[in-house]
Amino acid sequence: MELGLPDIIALLAGRRADLLVDGVVRCEPGVVIETRKAVSGQEPCFLRLPLDSPAAAYAYPEPLLLESFAQSACLLWACTTDRADLPQVAGVRGATFHRPVRPGCVLRTVAKLVPGTAATMFFCGRTSLVDGPLVMTVDNLVLTVRPPGAVLRAHE
Repeated sequence: MELGLPDIIALLAGRRADLLVDGVVRCEPGVVIETRKAVSGQEPCFLRLPLDSPAAAYAYPEPLLLESFAQSACLLWACTTDRADLPQVAGVRGATFHRPVRPGCVLRTVAKLVPGTAATMFFCGRTSLVDGPLVMTVDNLVLTVRPPGAVLRAHE
């Protein structure tokens, strides 16, 4: 199954301003998703850089790589379950960054679902450049939804 930008925006609850996935190339609900993201020099993270910034200043931020992976996992969640609520990232373990990403790169993210529960799912996977070199690996990303009305309180 392939998904275009309007489908992605609908599944991620209209998060267009923060959208870090451009397209879904392949999705096997309950198993795996493959997404693409083109990194541009017009990304919000680069817009305030002075024009004479060195090339190293244009390294795409690692937290955005993780967020793109998390959004890919959320899309797999949405295609796998019939839940209407969007999950939140509960934790990430074993994220390793292998090389910087610069404007002009097209990222290929593969997120695999590891069995979980109806309210908590686990994912692992990797992000690479479309032409092959590995950019990031993720050993474990946990997504969860809170029951409606759940309130977190400080330990009393």
